[in-house]
Amino acid sequence: MVEPGESEQSTQGQLDPGVMMEEIIDILKVLNYEELFLATKGFKPLTKGHFVSAGMNQSDQQQYFTALVSWLLNLNGSTTGFNKYDDPSTVANNIIAEMTKLGITIDYPPQKIRSGFGEAPCMILLSLAKRALVTKKFKFKNPIFPKEQEIQGENIGGDEDEMEDNAIEEESFDEAIYPEVKPGQAHVEEENTADNAPIWSSIDPSEWMLEVERVGPKLRFVADPTGGDSREWRLHLEQTKQLKEKILKELPETEAKLRRVADDLSKSLERISAQERKINTSMGEITGNYRVQANALNEIQLRYKQSNENVAELSSQLQQINEKIDEIQDKIDKQGKIVTNTSPLQAIKEALKSLKAEGRDMELRGAVLSHALFQAKLREKSN
Repeated sequence: MVEPGESEQSTQGQLDPGVMMEEIIDILKVLNYEELFLATKGFKPLTKGHFVSAGMNQSDQQQYFTALVSWLLNLNGSTTGFNKYDDPSTVANNIIAEMTKLGITIDYPPQKIRSGFGEAPCMILLSLAKRALVTKKFKFKNPIFPKEQEIQGENIGGDEDEMEDNAIEEESFDEAIYPEVKPGQAHVEEENTADNAPIWSSIDPSEWMLEVERVGPKLRFVADPTGGDSREWRLHLEQTKQLKEKILKELPETEAKLRRVADDLSKSLERISAQERKINTSMGEITGNYRVQANALNEIQLRYKQSNENVAELSSQLQQINEKIDEIQDKIDKQGKIVTNTSPLQAIKEALKSLKAEGRDMELRGAVLSHALFQAKLREKSN
């Protein structure tokens, strides 16, 4: 657990929500949240995965988060309160503003805070809980470990089996510590010095020491106060012998039952085989007829397939002929339209009419001109 007063911002992005929730629950228990918060608000106790991921009812999860943040802010001297009917975005912005007033910097957008689960809400709860410990001037004392009970050694004067077991264990230990070196093995070991090089750990020493302090007391060996037998394998050996005797006792009867079952099965198989032979004999003629009919059906299906192929080929040819007929019909229609079209004749008639009209005009003008010339000649003669 991080000591109170340590920078909250330095821990952002270093812990996952699950680890942060464990520390949050521990700090809240120190702050006596069971009586001061749960009893007054009516919420259930927190679990290690409460704010880690989305719950079944996200609305209740978000209300729980808002109420817990409001309670922690009050412990830190803030008088701000949140209503369950407030907009989640407004609540998230107000939380960031209140934490900024307390000097706590949170590098998360309001969108990640208003959900009520994930890394951002867990970091906010952890930061406020640590600040509450600082506000209450709480300090963790050094842990007091229970005294280890001395393990009394077993009597040296045991029976012969224990002496043999101890001798075997000592030989195994000697072989593990001082393995026998075979000829030529030293050269191989010299070649594999690179493989036997020391492996350096990549774990942070401070995190390793914290984990050792947390689980070390639980891993210490405590002698059994009842003085139980440390060699439980003897009990297992006795149980194995008893089970073997029971198996040998029940084996003859079980074998007899299995033989009877095997005889019944063999008789049933013989009856089934006889019935199969009888059925095959009685159904021989029907089977022959079936084969003949099946062969005839195969031939008919083959002819049907060939006929379908011929029909498909003739259909494609018919389609091509129909397309050619359509093209010829289109040409005939175009020629018929050209033959029956009287518009050129009408144009010629109109042109002839216009030419005749122009001819009459020209004749009239010629007559007028000839009359004018005749009058002019008469005037010249008279003069």
